[in-house]
Amino acid sequence: MPRTDYIQREKTILEAIIKAYIRTGRPVSSRAVAGMDEVGQSPATVRNVMSVLTDKGMLDQPHVSAGRIPTLAGMRCYLRSCLTLERLDSHCRESIINSLMDSGPDFNATLRQASRVLSSFSNQVAMIMSPAQAAATWKQIDFVLLKPGLVMSVLVLEGGLISNRMIETEKKLSGDELIYYSNYLNEHFQGKTVSEIRKSIVRQLRDARKNFENLYLQALYLARNACEDALDRELFVDGATKVLNNNRVDISQLKDLLDLLEEKSKLLTLLDGTIKASDIRVFFAEDHGLTNLSNYGFISSPYGPENNALGSVGVIGPVHMNYPRLIPTVDLVAQILTQLFQKNS
Repeated sequence: MPRTDYIQREKTILEAIIKAYIRTGRPVSSRAVAGMDEVGQSPATVRNVMSVLTDKGMLDQPHVSAGRIPTLAGMRCYLRSCLTLERLDSHCRESIINSLMDSGPDFNATLRQASRVLSSFSNQVAMIMSPAQAAATWKQIDFVLLKPGLVMSVLVLEGGLISNRMIETEKKLSGDELIYYSNYLNEHFQGKTVSEIRKSIVRQLRDARKNFENLYLQALYLARNACEDALDRELFVDGATKVLNNNRVDISQLKDLLDLLEEKSKLLTLLDGTIKASDIRVFFAEDHGLTNLSNYGFISSPYGPENNALGSVGVIGPVHMNYPRLIPTVDLVAQILTQLFQKNS
């Protein structure tokens, strides 16, 4: 038999085993593989190929009498050369689209809703990274006097990003003065990025005694405080309880996974690298030095205008999760978030 035909046979059998294992979560026997229409080989031939794939490190045999399960190397090979994506059915697509399109103008609220929707439809832990607000442009700021000495700032940025902050002020500050301050700031800062504005505020406050009256000093102090929380990315995580309900979870790694979900800074670092990718990515925890989570994989996709990724959408799940279905689901959510951000800009 030509070598290319034998290699194709190995790929066909490996793909059949992985599909069956993803579907059932149980070791796959040679008899079961031989009975699949797409394989078309005798049980003896399948056994021989499975033995070769095991020797190559693509398959593992948990017990002598058991069937085979794919290894991490086998999954890599499958994703690289065997994977065929599913087409999401119209009901699923419409449900996801409708759930997000009606989420309102607050983009952070949309991202929070997107994490819930993605977790529900993927049955995995979902992660949504917000855009870096430091690079977003200022659209409008308003101040609300909650009580003497306490003001809430509402900073609206491009794309519907909203940053709220409680600010302690002088108790004599009035509502009319707050309106005056917001009008002044909107006139001077509208259309500039938060990063540019912060630099400008620092510079102006440094020279404030020479150039500004007390009225404008108060406005600058309020703007500086309002911008403090509008620099870092936020991460919305949903579906952690789904890990507990997944019968394929490695109990020995469960605590480490839950710890990772609590340490959002690590997740942000992981996802930050995916923003630079131009398309959807699949990677394993082991690829990023998380050897204590070797049984987990990630699917992520950037969202935002072409050549200007803003944030990232992703799921965490077992290495053997249903990639043919999950990849299009993650991709769809990313596409919708791109549309909504552009709509609100």
